[in-house]
Amino acid sequence: MTSIDLTATTYLGDNTMAVLASLTDALSHHPALVRLGVGVTFNAGLSPTDRLAGVDDGRFDLVWVCGLYTVSRLVPAGRYRVVAVPTFAGETGPVYHSVIVTGPDSGSTSLEEAVAAGARLVANEPLSWSGYHGLIHELRRRGLHTGLVEQASFTGAHSEAVAAVADSVGAEPTIAAVDHTVWNHLVSSADPAAGRVVVIDRTDDWPAPPFCLRVGLEPELFHALSAALLDVTVAGLVAVTPAAVADFRLMLG
Repeated sequence: MTSIDLTATTYLGDNTMAVLASLTDALSHHPALVRLGVGVTFNAGLSPTDRLAGVDDGRFDLVWVCGLYTVSRLVPAGRYRVVAVPTFAGETGPVYHSVIVTGPDSGSTSLEEAVAAGARLVANEPLSWSGYHGLIHELRRRGLHTGLVEQASFTGAHSEAVAAVADSVGAEPTIAAVDHTVWNHLVSSADPAAGRVVVIDRTDDWPAPPFCLRVGLEPELFHALSAALLDVTVAGLVAVTPAAVADFRLMLG
């Protein structure tokens, strides 16, 4: 029976919910934590708003959050430390990217063509890397004008951004940049909106969203949880490997 209950949460796409549930179960059965009487739980019933508020307040012991949010908000606040990064299924390293989607009748077949056509951007959140800031990074990398991001509208979630693109009408083309792991989940779950848009491009690879541990954990718990995290594999993840905040500096511009 466990005597210490640690908590975990994610503030990423819906696809990470099942992964984190499996991960916390695997951690709770890992010998390094069993020896200490430690269990790790994930309350999937919390709303996204409550999960983010808990992350910001440092109420969770293990968090899985956007890399940009982690290095620009969580680490500077002194509540969390980057310890690991996942390699998603289908990837050969701890990276991810975004796909660029638009309506099938937009006439654009690349990000360059969408920019030239004066496309409007629909994004998930203004602090998202994969849906917003990463697209700015990609536009600059290609030497493209970044004006479309300055007039972006925000939906609150990648899935809602895809739906907004699918529902867009009129002469003005609309695009969204979608975390490819979320996109794969939408496609595999036969999301209706995903079936009404097309992928026209993709970004370069970036470091995958990191796992962080609460700085205030007792040292023995911190090290045991770190070690266990690097030693488990679950469906959806190929591996979890060590990481540090320096790996995400590119996201700070």
